[in-house]
This record gives sequence, structure tokens and C-alpha cells, in this order.
Amino acid sequence: TWYHESFPRAKMRAEYTGEGPSKFVSIGGEHWLTKGRQTKPPQGHASGDNTEFNAPYVWHVKDGGDEAPPAVRAEIQHVWKPAYFLDGAVNLRE
Repeated sequence: TWYHESFPRAKMRAEYTGEGPSKFVSIGGEHWLTKGRQTKPPQGHASGDNTEFNAPYVWHVKDGGDEAPPAVRAEIQHVWKPAYFLDGAVNLRE
């Protein structure tokens, strides 16, 4: 993945991990690319309370903060190509 190689020190959130340092993983790390992360869903999740599922990793680039400092966010915005159906969308105008 191009972002894995381009932003190895960036952090993304390991969803459903609660709070604390374990909720973030390095995009430059290898384990998230090859290994699933089975976890129990939070209470009220649509999958049911006893079903384990593969929890996602999410890079909240648009939110900034620890996951995407201003320089990283600006670089992503520069190289990102929006989907064809967003051409001309008001929120994409510069």
C-alpha cells in the first residue's frame, strides 16, 4: 500500500480497543497488513454480543491530531484522488 510506505510513522486507530496507548498502531508496521484482529463487539453492536469479528484499523486523516499532523494531512490532500462521482462537489473546491 502506498500510504504504508509513504507514511511509516503515522498512526491509525485500532477500532474497539477502548482508550490507552494500544488503541493506535503504526501504519509502517507489518502486523496489521497480514494478521486479523479478532475481538468481541462493544455492547449494542449489530453483530450481537457474543460474536467475535475482525476489528478494523482506521486512519482518521481528516481529523488531524495524533493520527495526521498538519504536514501529513496536507500531503495526503495533495495526492488523494476523489472518486469520479465527486467531481465538482462543493466541499472539494479550493
